[in-house]
Amino acid sequence: MTAMDGRAGAVPESGRRPVLAGGPDLLCHLYNDHGNAERLIAMYGEDLRYCHSFRKWLVWDGMRWAVDDTDQARRLAKMAMLEFLKLAIERGDAEKAERFARASLDARRIGSMLSMAECEIYVRPADLDTDPFALNFLNGTVDLRTSELREHRRSDFITKLVRYRYTPAAACPRWLAFLVQVMGGSPGASEDDLDRSQRLVAYLRRALGYSLTGTTIEKAVFIPFGTGTLVVVERYLIREVVPPKVELPSDIIVGRQTLLRVGLLEQITAA
Repeated sequence: MTAMDGRAGAVPESGRRPVLAGGPDLLCHLYNDHGNAERLIAMYGEDLRYCHSFRKWLVWDGMRWAVDDTDQARRLAKMAMLEFLKLAIERGDAEKAERFARASLDARRIGSMLSMAECEIYVRPADLDTDPFALNFLNGTVDLRTSELREHRRSDFITKLVRYRYTPAAACPRWLAFLVQVMGGSPGASEDDLDRSQRLVAYLRRALGYSLTGTTIEKAVFIPFGTGTLVVVERYLIREVVPPKVELPSDIIVGRQTLLRVGLLEQITAA
């Protein structure tokens, strides 16, 4: 065997993955847990990685490496053993293989197979989400430096997903008008207020754009504070639309009491 050189579900719940004609020979491996692990890897190894630090399997779902919260790795292991049994029956003269394949569908054997495979197809946390300028959408991965969209790739080891399609030509007049309004540029505003509004909108766009990346070169943390409409929108963007590449405690942006605890309220008030 070889070690590792949205939506959120890992593998679709309905239907089996097709086994292509001329697929791997599952009868050539040993009749033990080691051999079963090799069979699993031969069939589905490219879509499975085990993270020892997480104590979880990650499964490629066609768009990203999703943490396996629904035991899809076990499902694939069962499918591999069913294919093993099918091949043994079709062979006709592989009575020993058929007996072992039937026994391999036992829950204990399935668990042992997965355990034996953990050290062969693994991934470290440091290998995941390493490109700070790659932003993953339903229809591909965008390079934030060039705005170019490319296909999803296993080799990127991306675990995050924006649950929308990337449409570079999409217009957002309502959003832009909203920003101007909440920053003080509503109809009837003075010239100074309009100028201030434009500067604030420009700053906010830079802040949100910077927050899309995984880079921390600016040493900046943006904390939405308050209960206004804009803060609510920012929280939605941070928590729902774009999963953060740099994880922070979930209560860091909830309000006054948290800011008091971390000693930031005085700094914000004095700014």
